[in-house]
Amino acid sequence: MTAKADETALRLFSGLRWVVPGSGVKPGSLLVGAERILAFGSKADRIASAAGAEAVHLPNRLAIPGLIDCHAHLGLFGLSEFRQADLTGCSSIDELLHRLWKHAGDRPNAAGGWLLGHRFDQELLAEKRFPTRAELDSVAPDRPAVITRVCCHAVVANTVALQIAGIQSDSGLLTEGEAQKLLAAIPEPTEDELRSALLHAAGILISRGFTCAHCIVSNAAELRAIFQLCKSGEMPLRIRLVVPFELLHQIAELGLATGFGNSKLTIGPVKIFADGSLGARTAALSQPYADAQDTSGTLVVSPEELEDMVWRIHSADCQAAIHAIGDLAVENALRAVEEAQRKYPRSDPRHRIEHASVTRPDLIPKMVDLGVGVCVQPQFVTSDFWTA
Repeated sequence: MTAKADETALRLFSGLRWVVPGSGVKPGSLLVGAERILAFGSKADRIASAAGAEAVHLPNRLAIPGLIDCHAHLGLFGLSEFRQADLTGCSSIDELLHRLWKHAGDRPNAAGGWLLGHRFDQELLAEKRFPTRAELDSVAPDRPAVITRVCCHAVVANTVALQIAGIQSDSGLLTEGEAQKLLAAIPEPTEDELRSALLHAAGILISRGFTCAHCIVSNAAELRAIFQLCKSGEMPLRIRLVVPFELLHQIAELGLATGFGNSKLTIGPVKIFADGSLGARTAALSQPYADAQDTSGTLVVSPEELEDMVWRIHSADCQAAIHAIGDLAVENALRAVEEAQRKYPRSDPRHRIEHASVTRPDLIPKMVDLGVGVCVQPQFVTSDFWTA
């Protein structure tokens, strides 16, 4: 059916059990048109009869509000499905290396010849440590190889990959800035690869009941691909863009801000980083790690730099999405939001913190006072189980 027909057609879905927020599950019909639920129950039946709506009978099917993923890396997820070995659940370094070896044989030309793997977790390996450069060399002695931890804040690279990126590392383990420098050396996907990856990821979310995603965009190329897919009607999800800080200047120059767009595509928050991750021991804590007393994590930017970044987002009438996992990073983020609001009071700017995995009790009232939301990820309960 064409987009024009979808906008004008009335459909009556009967025989349903549907969820009414605050009222539980009720039986009855739903009348849908112009991509909105127009009526339900007996009222829906009356309007549909008078208007000659198309009838769709779905006996005893449960209708629920569409789910929203407010922290989705659609491009990265889709590309990883096509270009990388899936290392999820590896229980030993031998198993991890075998999966890489198999992927190398199955897709020798993927990612411009780079051998990539993703979603490993050293906490689940029998050896309880990161793989090493030498171990990756044993699988890929003549081609660049990189594996990315499940948190995306730590990577391990082989000798060839390190040489290409111009990085010195005996172990091959890199975190935060050095990890990003290494990943930047991997050949970029083509426009067709990126579009296919985005549609693949969106299709998986749709199949799980999601109708909207806050899509964290990596770069301008991904932003263009999303625009094109939404414009052509190919993108099945509603998209709220989470824009990288590097593109804030261009957005502000065009007079755009958070909330601009339509029912299919809107500009959402601007993403910035305050710290790293727990698994890489780079989440910034106010006290040393219990199992790594020599570190309390890493502040990606200083408190003063973070204040400046939040101010630039805030003063552009945009929403900030601040990656902060450790309590020290959360504290710095809240201080930055408070300072921005002091300088330029805005009504309900809805700045938010991504993750907030380790949050001291004394910080929660400050979140409430500032109207700061928290975007949490339940899956971290399993990936960071050891922090409990």
